[in-house]
Amino acid sequence: MKSLLLFLSLTACTFQALCQDVFIGSTKDKVTNYYIMSIRRDRNGSMDLFERVKPAEGQLQTFRKQVLEQRTKDKLETDGFEKLGYYRRRIQYNCRGKVYRVRECTYYDIYGKEIGTNDPDPSETAKWEIVPASTMREVEFNKACQ
Repeated sequence: MKSLLLFLSLTACTFQALCQDVFIGSTKDKVTNYYIMSIRRDRNGSMDLFERVKPAEGQLQTFRKQVLEQRTKDKLETDGFEKLGYYRRRIQYNCRGKVYRVRECTYYDIYGKEIGTNDPDPSETAKWEIVPASTMREVEFNKACQ
């Protein structure tokens, strides 16, 4: 019954673009929560999923630290990220191939003001990656491609 309700909710979101923050799960360390904002099929038959990634209750400082560490490791800008509140990503899924690619990522402070974005260069094609098993990415893939 729970699965049917989620499916109906996501289906309504897909067609009406009214979906906001359907909770789908937390990371294993319970620091980060994932929410589906909307799902839509693009003209090539792939699914575009918009997700919001937020800290779990009481985990804001740990969440910020993890994001800062990852951005430092990836040699990306970190200015302003000490004020990070959440981020939003558009992820494209190819349901037949069970692959995905991140199309854009925008970071916001706790008041919703944009801190930065990692939008890909239009001249570059983001590489498709295999959806890893037993991860939040796989949970999202299953929701988008059911």
